[in-house]
Amino acid sequence: MEMIRNSYQILDNPDLEFVAFDIETTGLSPTADRIIELGAVKFSTGGTIEFFEELINPEREIPQDAIEVHGITPEMLVGKPTLAEVLPRFFKFSENTILVAHNAEFDVSFILRGMGFYGLGRDLPHRVVDTLPMSKLAFPNRQTYKLQDLAKDLGINTVSAHRAKDDALVCSQLFLKCLRTLNPGGQASFF
Repeated sequence: MEMIRNSYQILDNPDLEFVAFDIETTGLSPTADRIIELGAVKFSTGGTIEFFEELINPEREIPQDAIEVHGITPEMLVGKPTLAEVLPRFFKFSENTILVAHNAEFDVSFILRGMGFYGLGRDLPHRVVDTLPMSKLAFPNRQTYKLQDLAKDLGINTVSAHRAKDDALVCSQLFLKCLRTLNPGGQASFF
């Protein structure tokens, strides 16, 4: 996996496809907590192509404070697949794309930990763009760069904050707004 940082070369190419993704978890530690939802949006600079959304059985309890953030209850996860089943489907969905996430190191750390735990490899076969530093470059001097605050201020519609597919959709739209700000004429290659 190559984390793309502070430079955005080929990203305005209409032939490229991206997958913005987001996870919801049982907590904040990739070593102690687990993914319980993975949502993604496949898109290009021309628009949305396809969605991916899976609730995941974490094979452990969900702390109440995590439930209060995302609203995903243990009852919602009964009979759902494990991460070992979901990750290969996500990788197939995102094949030949560039991954996009807001505060990507958090999401990627959980994905990598899950891959290692289930023997699915040690590295993502994708380049990853993080919209957090990208938004800091595109929209400097803001007090906050939280995804929902950026969405509100930039006129990006949100449906259900802290649900993976909806946050992934917001992330895809934030990426495109950042890209248009950083490369307004669509002519630059700056990676």
